Amino acid sequence: MVTAVRRGASERSVARRYGVALSTVQLWVARAAGKRLDRVNWSDLPGGPSVPPGRTSGETEDLVLQVRRELRETSDLGEFGAAAILMELLARRIQNIPAVRTIGYIRASDQGRSAGGMLAIDSMILHSVGRNDSDKTRMSMTAGYCSVDERSRTEIPNRVLVRGERVYMGNDQY
Repeated sequence: MVTAVRRGASERSVARRYGVALSTVQLWVARAAGKRLDRVNWSDLPGGPSVPPGRTSGETEDLVLQVRRELRETSDLGEFGAAAILMELLARRIQNIPAVRTIGYIRASDQGRSAGGMLAIDSMILHSVGRNDSDKTRMSMTAGYCSVDERSRTEIPNRVLVRGERVYMGNDQY
């Protein structure tokens, strides 16, 4: 496409010839501007900025989490929520303090990281424990359900009936 445009064809005619949008031709022509074709990066590049605008910096997130841990250990009233963290950051005269809602989100996302997670997709369990930043112990359990044809003659030796009295045998017999 770029070669055709460089040889004098209009971008619109090149777009029609190759069956692509005009903006696609314009993108590749702009990317190749002023460069030899063998030196152009032809791979797709991610769209948008690498960091979303308005994203709280990693340093600020770390500070919020540090203050949360400190308040959890030292607060006389046992307050270490978003509002308490905000008040502590104000007392320390920290610049560019995030909003209470953002502090709550940072707190929640940290709890999500340290709590681990489990994703079950059609009989397959993907489980991640994560790190435990608290001074308390944690118990983790992974449970999965096997979805098979109950009329199948295939035996599954380690199948355990979790709920009910018997394996479901279909609802087609009235």
